[in-house]
Amino acid sequence: MKNKSIIAILLVGILLLTTISALAATRASTIINSTSIVLGSSMKATFSCSAKSKTDISVGSVKLEVQNANGTWSFVKNLSAPASASNVSIYNKPMDYSSSCTKGKTYRITGTFYVGNDTATRTSPARTYE
Repeated sequence: MKNKSIIAILLVGILLLTTISALAATRASTIINSTSIVLGSSMKATFSCSAKSKTDISVGSVKLEVQNANGTWSFVKNLSAPASASNVSIYNKPMDYSSSCTKGKTYRITGTFYVGNDTATRTSPARTYE
């Protein structure tokens, strides 16, 4: 009888944790499917977003960082953001940041997507400017 009670308590606990996790994931974004920033070796970036329905999508707070010799990252400057789009579910905007970079150095870009009432901040993979 004692073993059945322990098993029942464990099952209820697992059920609660699963439900809480599912609710947290749903609450995290009600409209965003995916977002990404891809930075090429030419320092051309593509900002991409997929939404669950048509909405307004924009990007802000775009920051450029350079990798130091010891592997840490340092802020370089704020960059201009790509144009916003209204009433869309797919957003793909290219930007050329080569004029802000020095060849041979490694960079990454961080930006915040504003999708309807939701936000998501993403950082591109590091890329060396060639």
